[in-house]
Amino acid sequence: MEQILRCIDSINAKLNQSVMVKNVRYIRQDLPNAYAVDFDDSCFTPQTTALDFDRADDTLWVRLNIEHQPDILGIPTAGDRLRIMSVFQAPIELYLNGTLIMKEDTWSDFRTPEVVAYDSFDPEGCDVVAVKIKTS
Repeated sequence: MEQILRCIDSINAKLNQSVMVKNVRYIRQDLPNAYAVDFDDSCFTPQTTALDFDRADDTLWVRLNIEHQPDILGIPTAGDRLRIMSVFQAPIELYLNGTLIMKEDTWSDFRTPEVVAYDSFDPEGCDVVAVKIKTS
C-alpha cells in the first residue's frame, strides 16, 4: 500500500509540473471586449483559491492561458484532441483566442458542456481562454 501511495504522489507531482493551465485571473464585473486576446487584464485578480461566484455579482469574467506541452507524463500530445469543459452551471460564453466557441444561455443541470477546441493539437504555442459567466 505504501508503494502505491508513493507512486500516486510521484504521478501527481509530475502532473503538477506539466499543467497546461496557467495565469488564471478573474474580475467580478462586465467589461467590454474582455474576451479579446490583447485585452489588458491587469485589473483582474489572480486566482489563488477555489473560485466561487454569487448571483449578486451579475457577471464574472475568468481569463487563463493554456500553454501547449509536447507531452504529458511522457505521452505525446501532438495530433490529439483538446477538449474544454465548462464546470460552471450558470449561463456562459467561452472564448478561445478571441473567438466564441461555446455559449450556454440558461442555468444548466449537472451536465458538463464540452467543446472540442482542436481536432489535431499542435504541441507548440499558447492559447488565451476567456469565460464570461452571467450569474443573474
